[in-house]
Amino acid sequence: MEVFYKKNKASLFRPIPITKEEYIAQNKEENLSKKEILFKIETLLEQMNENIQKNYHAIKSKNRSELLIILQEVTNLFNTDNELDYHDDLGYPGITQQEF
Repeated sequence: MEVFYKKNKASLFRPIPITKEEYIAQNKEENLSKKEILFKIETLLEQMNENIQKNYHAIKSKNRSELLIILQEVTNLFNTDNELDYHDDLGYPGITQQEF
């Protein structure tokens, strides 16, 4: 694995964090590479409807700071969409699980 990792520096592989601080630092969005940000955005978009996906079709040409903003937007859309689906599944719109 180490040899593979060193030969493919552009890949998404990272060393496994040992401490909690390393884990937190590694997962902060501002510490992600452009490739990692794109991967996260594309992964979220795959799970969303086509209308939303069309709004973000040319993201690969964006710079890193623009991608961080897009990641926040897509994450918020994804969380909102999942929250709405959850309420639809319950059959009780506007009622959260905590209220049961």
